[in-house]
Amino acid sequence: MYALKDNKGNGISYNILLRAHTLEKGLSHFNLRPFGRKKIKTIIALLKKQLDIEHYERLFSFIIGINSLREYKRVYEEHKWTDKIEYKEVFKFLKKYGKIIEQKTGAYVMTKEELKKDYEIDYNKFIKSRHSTRNYKNMTLRIEDIKKAVNMAKYSASACNRQYIKVHYYPKGKMRQNVIDYSLGKGGLYLEGVNTFILTFDVNGLKGAGERNQGYFNAGLFSTNFVNALHSLGIGTCFIQFENSVKEEEKLKKLNEIPSNERIAVILYAGYYDDKSIFCLSPRKDFEEYFTLHE
Repeated sequence: MYALKDNKGNGISYNILLRAHTLEKGLSHFNLRPFGRKKIKTIIALLKKQLDIEHYERLFSFIIGINSLREYKRVYEEHKWTDKIEYKEVFKFLKKYGKIIEQKTGAYVMTKEELKKDYEIDYNKFIKSRHSTRNYKNMTLRIEDIKKAVNMAKYSASACNRQYIKVHYYPKGKMRQNVIDYSLGKGGLYLEGVNTFILTFDVNGLKGAGERNQGYFNAGLFSTNFVNALHSLGIGTCFIQFENSVKEEEKLKKLNEIPSNERIAVILYAGYYDDKSIFCLSPRKDFEEYFTLHE
């Protein structure tokens, strides 16, 4: 709806999302107190850096930043903290941006009874029914089905809500063949009906050496929910290892029009379930081999 890409801002957009999320966490308490002056000053400074980007008002990060400040302002008014200097700073800044689209941010409360309506499903049965699928109907995935799956997977846990995972889809042609050519461990798959995906993470979303593995971790979280979402729509999937060299990765990115600031994390094969599917049994270890209780 308003996902304009911030190619000029590099890591600024992700930094705004991170800082806005710290405000949300500050608002996620039953007993609130005034807080966050440094946080709101940082968010305002970052938002100002986006003002020279064309159509900055449509940037997802700008909208989230403005609305996080709006919610911060609303909470301060609700608690009658309008004499605080941080409130006055936010109030003054927001005067200029009253036309920015509304987007809910902050925190909300749900009762246990409300939650039960959503989690009382037979998840055990569903999760056991998803297998790595090696044969598919020979047809292109419908974009509306992919959109549904991505819209489910986007609610995966994301480091400070930065959401830097990207989904590249190659249903046919030379780019699809490139994905297959660079895939390892594809033996035994019926490739005629394969639709291919490459999932990447944007390195601009990472902060320092301490997050060197965060991209792969977040891609794993997203891709697991993505394949389960596809499964719920009648689409089988198979994870393909991507253990190619850096040189091969750069070559595939160039061939398949993946920006240089993205790293390849996962290759995924997918397709509609055929009338019959054959799956590996793949027995799982016992509970005790997974779990250690430390007392």
